[in-house]
Amino acid sequence: MVKAHDIVARIKMSNNVYRDKSKSNKERINALWEIGDILYQYKIKNPHTLGWEIQKVTSGLIKRPTIFRSHKIRTIWQDRTEFLRLFEKISGLSNL
Repeated sequence: MVKAHDIVARIKMSNNVYRDKSKSNKERINALWEIGDILYQYKIKNPHTLGWEIQKVTSGLIKRPTIFRSHKIRTIWQDRTEFLRLFEKISGLSNL
């Protein structure tokens, strides 16, 4: 079974980029895809449950919705280049 701490160690840098409003939207959505790819590599099947665990062990620094959204994005788009091409000019992440 995958431990939340193991995943946190791998996604924390991408989460920081995703949360950094000084980064471009393209950098931020790329970070979201990277988080999803890590979850995909771990073969996560229930991102909601894992999201709650990660949110708890990080004292809320990494949010459950981030885990769920990134998992969903990576599940839908297998190709990062295609995903970035589609959304590189997005005006805000809430539009994603």
